[in-house]
Amino acid sequence: MSPFTSNELVGGLFFILGRNMGKKSDQFEIEKRIHEISLLLKRKPVSWIVHECSEKWDISERQVRKYIKKARKEWKKYFEKLQGDGIGYHISQMKELKDQAYDKKIVIGKGENKQVINVPDLQLILDISKEEAKLMGIYPAEKKEIDLTGNITLQEIKYTEEDLEEEKDGQ
Repeated sequence: MSPFTSNELVGGLFFILGRNMGKKSDQFEIEKRIHEISLLLKRKPVSWIVHECSEKWDISERQVRKYIKKARKEWKKYFEKLQGDGIGYHISQMKELKDQAYDKKIVIGKGENKQVINVPDLQLILDISKEEAKLMGIYPAEKKEIDLTGNITLQEIKYTEEDLEEEKDGQ
């Protein structure tokens, strides 16, 4: 009789083979994987994601594709929410970026003389403020000047159904 139970033996065999297929992932692990895949979807091809994640997590390619599908659903929900929130969302994002620009820190000195000081990025703050104003419609619209030389003739061209049929037959 073996000193291992059947589950331990199977688990041991999977461990020896470097496989983890017998274990189910908990909900937290699944959500972590979906999040990781959603970040990869922005910059990597699906075939690469399927291959790498399949090897990394020791799961089937089919399971990775299920995670990709769920990640895309999450993106869709996110963008629908953005659309519903409208301009308010974008303004709050601008305010958050502006807060970060105010809190920019730099390190001065070396060793024991090292100090961290707060130096706001004023140019970035100004740029963000302009973008906020544009979003809210209170920044003056940019004026463009067009300089045309020469004559431009506009004429209305009317086609009959017969003309269209002839053109189709000619091609």
